[in-house]
Amino acid sequence: MGAVLARMGDIFEGSADLTVLPCSAKGTVSSATARWIETYEIPSPQGLQVQLNLGGVSDLIPFPGSKHITKFIIFAASVFNDYSSVEAIEKIGREIGTITIDNPEIRIIESPLLGTGAGGLMTEDAGVALAKGFKSSFNKNSMLYIFVFDKERFTLLNNKLNEGFLSRIWSSIGFKLGLLGISVDLKKLFSGKK
Repeated sequence: MGAVLARMGDIFEGSADLTVLPCSAKGTVSSATARWIETYEIPSPQGLQVQLNLGGVSDLIPFPGSKHITKFIIFAASVFNDYSSVEAIEKIGREIGTITIDNPEIRIIESPLLGTGAGGLMTEDAGVALAKGFKSSFNKNSMLYIFVFDKERFTLLNNKLNEGFLSRIWSSIGFKLGLLGISVDLKKLFSGKK
């Protein structure tokens, strides 16, 4: 199964096995995350003084609230001193993927789009980096949902994440655009051969 998909909304809206919480631009708990901690009474390492290096993630922390929200959380340091990088986001993706290998019961992961706010990364660059890192080390039964708040970012990210997938489908059935319309290689379509 395993995939990475874009979603619109709030990371606490669905039912997840793991929710990723972003750190602030100083590598500590961000003000938005502090509100989640207060609202959901989430325990954080050393209170609100969690300090991670850029690209790092915390250990798994059991979520104390409703299991219909999430089972575990981790903190991710995607920005430090108002700087982020594709490499840092990819490293976080790899760490998240490794968590799914070490904990196969963690199948649904929800994460905000990391590194795009104070970190200044472009939507598509950050999303592709997170997906690439995750796919390099994940349990094939797990799914990573990357959450964004607005339709424009969702469309950008969704198109970028699905770019290779759609081209492989079109290639596998011999789909072509021409002056007089589209054509499909019926032999490829019905034989399943490339």
